[in-house]
Amino acid sequence: MNKVMHNYIMKVLVLCPGIIVLFICVNLLRNIAPFEIQKLLPKDHPVRLTYEDYAKKYNDENQIFLLLSKDRPMKGAEIEQVADSLGRVIRYTKPPTDVLSIGNAKYVKFADGGFYLEKFIKDSQISLEAREKLKTQVWDKTLVNADFSTLIFTFQLDSRLKEKERVPYVKTIMDKVKKWNEKNGDYELHFIGTEVANYHFTQEMIKNQTIITPILLLMLGLFFYYLFQSFITVLFTYYIMFLGYAATIVVIILNEGGIGPYSSFALFFVLIVSTSDLMHFFNTFNYKRGDLRSTVRALFKPCFLTSLTTCIGFASLVFNENVPVRYFGLYCSFGTAVCFLLTFYFLPYLMKIFPVSSKNLVTMKILNTETVWLFIKQRAKYIIVFFAVTAAIFGYFSKNIEINDNLYKKFLPAHPLSLAVDAFSNYFNFVGSVDILVRPKNKNEKILDLVETIRELEADLKKIPTTSHLKSYPQMIKLVEAEIKAGDKKVDVKKIKVLSQSFHDLLHDYGALGEVYNELHQEMRIMLFLNTLHSEKLEETLMQIRKLALDKKYSEILEIEPNGFAVIRSYINNNVIRDFIKSFGCTLLLIMLVFWVMLKSFKWALVAMLPNVFPILTISGLMGMFRIPLESNLVILVCITIGIAVDDTIHFLTNIIRELKLQRNLKEAVIFSLDEMAKALIGTTAVLIFSFPCFFLADLKLFVQVGIFIAISLLVALIADLILLPALILIFLNKEKNS
Repeated sequence: MNKVMHNYIMKVLVLCPGIIVLFICVNLLRNIAPFEIQKLLPKDHPVRLTYEDYAKKYNDENQIFLLLSKDRPMKGAEIEQVADSLGRVIRYTKPPTDVLSIGNAKYVKFADGGFYLEKFIKDSQISLEAREKLKTQVWDKTLVNADFSTLIFTFQLDSRLKEKERVPYVKTIMDKVKKWNEKNGDYELHFIGTEVANYHFTQEMIKNQTIITPILLLMLGLFFYYLFQSFITVLFTYYIMFLGYAATIVVIILNEGGIGPYSSFALFFVLIVSTSDLMHFFNTFNYKRGDLRSTVRALFKPCFLTSLTTCIGFASLVFNENVPVRYFGLYCSFGTAVCFLLTFYFLPYLMKIFPVSSKNLVTMKILNTETVWLFIKQRAKYIIVFFAVTAAIFGYFSKNIEINDNLYKKFLPAHPLSLAVDAFSNYFNFVGSVDILVRPKNKNEKILDLVETIRELEADLKKIPTTSHLKSYPQMIKLVEAEIKAGDKKVDVKKIKVLSQSFHDLLHDYGALGEVYNELHQEMRIMLFLNTLHSEKLEETLMQIRKLALDKKYSEILEIEPNGFAVIRSYINNNVIRDFIKSFGCTLLLIMLVFWVMLKSFKWALVAMLPNVFPILTISGLMGMFRIPLESNLVILVCITIGIAVDDTIHFLTNIIRELKLQRNLKEAVIFSLDEMAKALIGTTAVLIFSFPCFFLADLKLFVQVGIFIAISLLVALIADLILLPALILIFLNKEKNS
């Protein structure tokens, strides 16, 4: 009775902490960290500090743009009704939101010696004069497209909204607009803006944790049951995975305060990578006929090395200046280490309390090892030549890879944000902007005294091929001057300047110039709207702007500084290759060192590395072949792939070396190793490959691309380990087996 009670108490003590931890983590999963572009860089990074200073001055992050479209031109009465009713819906949202549309926008008129504002829509009509004003540079592509089939609404969010209040508030606005649309007409709606992008990223994170994660867990459980035919094995697998998952969530919350897109992605990898050691553990437990101690003794070293190399692959991402990518690597490394410790220090104890018999596990022979060995022995040289030629072909196509990273193109083509970008491009021929800050070179000068020079600069900016149009203070004043001349044919230049200054003072008093003119910092902002968001074109645009800044015509008078979102994006893109070389070089070097220490031979270590470089060439070759652009996020592909792919190599080589030490010849060593390891090697790879299709349910391209490429690379790595590695050993190392 005492023994029974003791066992019962021990079972409760083992299970209760896990249940408590899981309960805590379910609550922690509600902490979603909002995505902000500047958080891609470290807090003290000069580019981030410059951007944050810029954002405070111009407050661009608080705008949501709505594109409302019909399949036909809209008349004045319909436009007025739409603008009025939709405007009222949004303005009465709490806290109140300012709305700019063609319904309430006004243009400047000059008559009888004074200025007044005229509405674009008057008596449900858009006059010929108003139509001409909409074609001017100040209003062009701001309120309506050329044929009046598409309207733009600009919602200005309250800057007092807290960080965590923004996403729910954006959702409220979007829901209200959609509800309005259901009642008032079937218009095509598209939302865009930084806050809209943040909302979609947040929704994706919620979807990942509430839909994709359960499906992934179900698939992993079914796969383990198929391989081992044991419910208790599946339960043990889930328990270890959940504890590793929970520990990683706690670290994420402590570090970031919430789960972001990349940390959400890291949680997937913790679940998937944890299956590797578990697969080997249960397979060896079965092979050792239920001898738990022999299982731990046989697997501890190779699993420690595989966990170490996986951690190295992930941890090498710390060299990436993209902070979320850096954290992704650290979280995955931490989760991998925790799962290894749980597998070898907690799982055996768990299996003693809840006994598992090896007879509950079904042995399945996956490979005819004699046939495989015969194939390799007879064609070893041809196998090596085939892999070498294939690697050369993929290496050739790798040179076609181009870098293109765009915040608004992170989602699949059918996603609402991607469709919104396409719609803005189609209807208004612009999809983004580069903001240019202009200041006097001489600090004693005032920026208003340099308007003519800035106009010359704007004329040069318009010559840049990617320019769609621009907005600026000189453009606004030029329009006012034209109005003055149209309203009074006899007005002289001096009078025009006086009247223009009075108009400037009026707008300044009402705070209407904050978008283009900052008196405190004596600077003006030119908003250069682009007709493409392609990274290469963006780089060319920034280079041409910087070239103009160095032109003596401007450099002696003005300080010209590109700023805003585009500059951060450009900086990250420019560092993709550098970050890749650092991370990849570090991964290769450290894993090579692990092989050298493990095998005690540089030649053996070099041979062991070759099958693991082949999957990298495969990925890069396929990306170049199919012209898939390399985003800063996809740099993680390389480090993940090589970090995980070497696992099979380590397990396979460990067995071969052990068999060689038992005085077996190479044929016997390979056949015995294949007999013992084939199920685990193929099983772990299959688990990984069949897990990644879950990523296809995501809307983020990153998830889908990583799922496809890692599945391909791991399959290639397995084939290389089972076919290429024995061939290399047979040709290059057969004579050295005793060493």
